[in-house]
Amino acid sequence: MDGAQDLREAAAEARAAREVLTDVGCVSGYQGLAGSVHDVVVGSIDRGERYYRERQYRVNVAAVASRVIRRAHREAHAGSVATCETCAADWAVLKDVSGVTAPAA
Repeated sequence: MDGAQDLREAAAEARAAREVLTDVGCVSGYQGLAGSVHDVVVGSIDRGERYYRERQYRVNVAAVASRVIRRAHREAHAGSVATCETCAADWAVLKDVSGVTAPAA
């Protein structure tokens, strides 16, 4: 085969690939492949940033909730937060959401 034939075959393969990408929604008919790749990359970055903000929010809420539970426990109950039936139940919810474990004392 000559170079021109190779180029025609490569162009035909590129058209077929573009049709497949358009059919599955990866590339729109009016947007080029570069634009679609850009959108996917930006979307991934946005998801990462949203995850980070959500995680930071949970950490902040967990810190406030842990202080509230400890203060309420000190004022109303004796012993450890972890062994107090009422406070341990509240802390279990906090742990499920944030992963923060109850203090031993």
